[in-house]
Amino acid sequence: MSITTDKSRFFQSSDALHADTRRARKAANTRGAPIPVGSKILALLDDPTSPDHVFVAESAGLARRLQLSSGSKGSHTYRGHTAPVTALALSPAADTLYTSSWDKSILAFDVPTRSLLRRFQDAHTDFIKCLLYLPPLPPATAAATAAATADSPGLLLSGSSDSTISIYNPHTTKLLSKLSSHSRAVLCLALDPAPPLAAPTPSYTVLSGSSDREIRTWTVPASGSLPPSEASPPLTPHETSIYCMHLPPSDPGHLYTASADRTALHLQLNPPPNPPSVVDTLPHPDFVTAIILAGFSSDDADADAKYIVTACRDEHVRLWDRATAELVCVFEGHFDEVTSLCAVGARGWTVVSAGIDGTVRRWGVRPAEVEAVVALEKDARRAGSGEQELQEDFGGGKKQGMLTQEEERELAELMESSD
Repeated sequence: MSITTDKSRFFQSSDALHADTRRARKAANTRGAPIPVGSKILALLDDPTSPDHVFVAESAGLARRLQLSSGSKGSHTYRGHTAPVTALALSPAADTLYTSSWDKSILAFDVPTRSLLRRFQDAHTDFIKCLLYLPPLPPATAAATAAATADSPGLLLSGSSDSTISIYNPHTTKLLSKLSSHSRAVLCLALDPAPPLAAPTPSYTVLSGSSDREIRTWTVPASGSLPPSEASPPLTPHETSIYCMHLPPSDPGHLYTASADRTALHLQLNPPPNPPSVVDTLPHPDFVTAIILAGFSSDDADADAKYIVTACRDEHVRLWDRATAELVCVFEGHFDEVTSLCAVGARGWTVVSAGIDGTVRRWGVRPAEVEAVVALEKDARRAGSGEQELQEDFGGGKKQGMLTQEEERELAELMESSD
């Protein structure tokens, strides 16, 4: 029996045919200096050792270190998974890359040599959605400092569609703890830079976001020998799935979230049991998939970021004024859902985006660059393009459906793999 992936041989609705035609037309655009990688990009991670490099996780079952200046010609691949790669994490020295996959495993690669170092087998019973590396914490006492070793590994966390969070020793792959308070898939993890108010041992504060719309806060002992505990009641600032959270390292108490309820939020975290205060709500026409800060006034702080940047399922990247929460401009170029964002450079004046269209794109957010984009948008409106026509041409309309974003993505991938 012959097997084909030629879509022309399959039944397709008129809406699907129209979407394919529009995307094929839009794929020719060069906005954002696109770098094609050949498969869908499910995650993106900046390389702290080089502003010219990023790591991408691909549906083809591999990860890639991509050189932005030379495109795909300057890429290094990390292979070992048997299913789409969904998340990435780096060790504190950025010399070990951790990847997770639908194959329910986590792999550790040596970044320079690309050799496989370790395999975390059967980490979960369902797809792994997110990874978080917690760097070693300084010991609490002088005695502990004397006893501490220079190669203290920190901790590696993973979140899964099986609704659990697993905690490992990243050097030995040993499973240390498993957290199971969420009722649905764990989609994102984030480290709170603020220390716990009262902890008997050095501990991390970790936030987890889920399809159950809850954000849970965990106190995770750095030693890994004590069980984690929930630090406060769950937060429910969104109406549905939370895809991304960002806590600025130099601005404790502020949390930025992206959700399938078509909003991004800037929250002020309050001491328990008080709920967070909503500082700003950023409305979108479709699911918000990622959120970061960009454009800093100094090299070592992000408390003074000029912009909030969001990615959306409508194929656009949006730039918001952090002080006023006003939409500054829209970066149009991707021809399918944008899944991930990062800011590169010492002050984050370049935003990198990646998406289901299999491209990595760069957007300058220096004042002059933003002004040029705003001017082009004004010219388009004067020429009679209109917001509705722009959305129709570039995929800005709303998409309706009963499935959540991650369920739709997983279903599409499974259908492709079965072909």
